[in-house]
Amino acid sequence: MVVLRYNESISYLRSLGSTALAIGTYSPTLARLLSSYMYIEYGGKYIDDHTVEDLSNYPIVFLYGYMYKNVVKAMSILLSYLEMGGTLVLDTWGSPDVTADNVLGLGFQSRILKLDGCVELTGLNSSRLSPFRYEGGGWAATVYRGHFDEVVVRVNDSVVVGILRVGAGRVVAVGLNLFYHALYYGNEYERNFIVGLLKIPEYLLDYRIEEFEDGYIRIKYSTGSPVTLLVSQAWYPHWRAYIDGGKEVEVQMDATTKLIAVKVPAGKHVLELVYEDPYAPLVYASLATTGVLVIAASIAWHKLEHLMVEGYEA
Repeated sequence: MVVLRYNESISYLRSLGSTALAIGTYSPTLARLLSSYMYIEYGGKYIDDHTVEDLSNYPIVFLYGYMYKNVVKAMSILLSYLEMGGTLVLDTWGSPDVTADNVLGLGFQSRILKLDGCVELTGLNSSRLSPFRYEGGGWAATVYRGHFDEVVVRVNDSVVVGILRVGAGRVVAVGLNLFYHALYYGNEYERNFIVGLLKIPEYLLDYRIEEFEDGYIRIKYSTGSPVTLLVSQAWYPHWRAYIDGGKEVEVQMDATTKLIAVKVPAGKHVLELVYEDPYAPLVYASLATTGVLVIAASIAWHKLEHLMVEGYEA
């Protein structure tokens, strides 16, 4: 998926990157960290609240502070997603798998590691890393052990970043709470490293804003992939979106900008955004009722006036 923002001042749509699904309580951290590169959609706390079909709409699914109600069901959903070619990016911190011996059935272990200060990490330029300290104290996070097809970053004998290939997809295990660490210190080197791990796909898109006026927006577009349009129009619950004048699609509020976000299908289509005030029929009905009453009163008055005139003439 691609996210587009309509910039009203210069009339164009700009790609902000792929749309990913983030499951877990720490999803806002991902949204803040990666907002310049991709659109993060919040998928709640529980993995098994989703189906394989849900996840298949996203090239990347993040698990960060995640939960599950049934671990076997959660593992089955994720395995199917990976076999279909999806990318699963996870950090076990804040999840039930912080000290698991077999994280989500993927065959590696998770362990807690405490650090304090500057740390040498094999695979990264340690001189460009921020210290691992939090509010004057040390830094507690998770690292991994076990089989990975590729180990990208290590600390001592533990894996900080490892890649595992499953079916047509891949798992990117990220430790040391690196997402939050990069955001907490505003470290661009760390942020860019994370972005490089994601291999964010690019998509071609053709579009034309055909009409943009108060209460109505019409966009003709063509894309080979489902996209999310982020329009520079303040979200309000009375906005409706229609594809090709028929099928209605959900209008969401982008949590970061409070603007309209609409997911639309691939292909050549026309998207229409229409402001439909539910109170308008009541206003019209009220006006109509008022009109009827006025007419009725007018008729009654004319009848009374006529009777008064007849009585006077008699």
